[in-house]
Amino acid sequence: MAAAVSDITNGFNEIARQPILDSIAGIASIAYDGNRILPGQALPYPCTPLAGIAPFVAGAYLNRATARYSAPNDVHFIDVTAGVQQGDVFGSTLFCAGLHPLLCRLMDRHPDVRCIAYADNVTFIGKLSLAWAALDEFNKLALEDLKLRIITSESLIHVPSWRTLDEPPALYHEVSARFPNTPLDCRETLQGFKFLGAPLGIDSFVTSTLDAAVANITSELPFFGELTDGLLHYRWRTGLRPHLPPLRFRPPRTRCVPHLQPGLGP
Repeated sequence: MAAAVSDITNGFNEIARQPILDSIAGIASIAYDGNRILPGQALPYPCTPLAGIAPFVAGAYLNRATARYSAPNDVHFIDVTAGVQQGDVFGSTLFCAGLHPLLCRLMDRHPDVRCIAYADNVTFIGKLSLAWAALDEFNKLALEDLKLRIITSESLIHVPSWRTLDEPPALYHEVSARFPNTPLDCRETLQGFKFLGAPLGIDSFVTSTLDAAVANITSELPFFGELTDGLLHYRWRTGLRPHLPPLRFRPPRTRCVPHLQPGLGP
């Protein structure tokens, strides 16, 4: 079994808007899936439950917007015609609405592969050649239909049974040759890889990854001590605290600097 991970770059800012609108409407206005779906046809796996916000989405995304870029002694106005808008509370939902139909149709054509996706983090799991084939087609259709760019040099393949090897076996090179447009590096993932942010692999890889995460959290926590707004402090405590190691807090008005308790990890 293998996990093939796609690396979408700048997806929220670059996804085409028409597939989002079509997904909500349930009707294709352009061709999809290499002309398997033509304009005017019903769109398989639509996100029609979002029809209630269709007027808002149309008002915000049907027409281009103008962004103002300012620099010393210079001002530019840029027409924005792609991506979800910064600050839109529905932004993540709309991005997923555009991507969801493509992934579902793709899985229909790859029944022996499982897809696990969280927003722009997309992973295909199955036999090495099958997972690789699904990722190869996904990369192609994501660009053609959604205008999403994939960084193939940063996409990867992870095979748990190879975690004790120093070099990938001949099978890796054999399968890799079948998909020249989707090169996947496995050397960096022989010991493990991050799956939706969680480290999977041998004990040393998991430990080092978690240690690095704790060190990053520890370095950032003191900055929250500068918060003087009580509501911001409350939201930080209630929103982030369940996901962090146990914390001790000083009163917020006396330079509230949270501290990790010694010896505790995530």
